Amino acid sequence: MSTSPPASGASSVVEALLSTLRDETDALRQLAAAAGQQLEALQAQDELDAHQHATQQAVGRLEQLRTSRERHLRLLGRLLKLEAPPAGVAPVVEALRERPAGQAQARALLETRQALREHAREAQAQCEALDFALRYALSLGQDMMQAISALNVPPPPKVYTARGDASAGTPRSLVDRVG
Repeated sequence: MSTSPPASGASSVVEALLSTLRDETDALRQLAAAAGQQLEALQAQDELDAHQHATQQAVGRLEQLRTSRERHLRLLGRLLKLEAPPAGVAPVVEALRERPAGQAQARALLETRQALREHAREAQAQCEALDFALRYALSLGQDMMQAISALNVPPPPKVYTARGDASAGTPRSLVDRVG
């Protein structure tokens, strides 16, 4: 009685993992595009709300896909009889290369992982640019609010001294300190 799983079981999980990685690549592409649109809207002083929704959807989708990817990797680790659950694609690729029919799947996993990494770098760059622009806009807004609030403060009253000079007086206290 054989204890090894059928080859088609591992192949179908590899295909599911490849599909998940491709979906993650698409979600990262959407995230980069949404962040770019938000950045353009910010630069054009346009409404950001519509673009924020697309960004939130892409981030939520990425979280779902990450969970799915981790589940596929754990299952593949068990099917390929890896000692520990794989933390990434590399241990799975090494195990697939040892199988006669696994070379093509290992190559497909590596190519898909590379595309995923490239789109992750692009999305990260767009998100960092958006983060910087939003922080800068916030800082400008705070500076503007301080300037506007300073305009509403009346100038201090002028008080004439015994010599007849005008000086800025201090506001009078409500408490009688003399007696």
